[in-house]
Amino acid sequence: MSGLAADAGAPELAAALRNSLEERTAQLAAQPAEFYSRIVTRFDGQKVTRLEMVQTIKEHELTHRAQLFLYLRLKGMVPATTRRRLAKQAGK
Repeated sequence: MSGLAADAGAPELAAALRNSLEERTAQLAAQPAEFYSRIVTRFDGQKVTRLEMVQTIKEHELTHRAQLFLYLRLKGMVPATTRRRLAKQAGK
């Protein structure tokens, strides 16, 4: 991450990640529909559309997220997203 100090703490890392995601999301949102219908070669050699590649990446990320949530629960911790959802439900 450019401009990020080598000794950056968790708040700085989280802010840099959020900023990077916002920038990339804006770049992808600005692409025309034809951009996503073009064929690319996946890491395994298969030819897919860019949209299919984005879907593959999204599904891969969700797999890791589920793993992290399972690890938290095994340690007796409640994931932050669940805490927020439960707090919102309790406030109704």
